Amino acid sequence: MNDGHERNHNLLYSIIAFAIACGLLYLSVFLSQHLRYNGSFILAFPIVLPLVFAMVSVGFSVAFIMGNQYPWFFRTGIMSLAVGITLSIFGIVTYKYGITSLLWAGSIGVGVLFILAAFVRLIIRGGLSAYRKFKS
Repeated sequence: MNDGHERNHNLLYSIIAFAIACGLLYLSVFLSQHLRYNGSFILAFPIVLPLVFAMVSVGFSVAFIMGNQYPWFFRTGIMSLAVGITLSIFGIVTYKYGITSLLWAGSIGVGVLFILAAFVRLIIRGGLSAYRKFKS
């Protein structure tokens, strides 16, 4: 009974963390429309900072769902995959809506890097084989 209750709490925390991530992504879009980027790092910092915290929040969201029972490389690989897919979709959506190139190009670029990191963690570093050993 207690395990199911804890699983429900973790699912709720995961949904809250992902909602925070979506809110931070929207905040970066809002800031990019109101702060004109002209190549200065100081002006890019408030636009990019919510993206960084959104990546962390998506990672927490996946960590809440998975818990501690899975192997390390499998968990971090799935976290990287979730962040990469989320940022890639965000980059495509911001490109379609005509948002500044700082957001969509950076999101797609970082998203692809996170997907490659997930590939490294899951395939090359043995995250999937550790998961298979864990399940059997």
